[in-house]
Amino acid sequence: MCSLAASISPRAWIITAESWCWMVALSALLTGVVNDPA
Repeated sequence: MCSLAASISPRAWIITAESWCWMVALSALLTGVVNDPA
């Protein structure tokens, strides 16, 4: 199922993965700023 969806729209999967990665990175960055407002 996943391989079928990936073969149909790999670009969408890449965008989703990149968006998730950026969201996690920004969340960690914001958390660090809130915990330690230097």
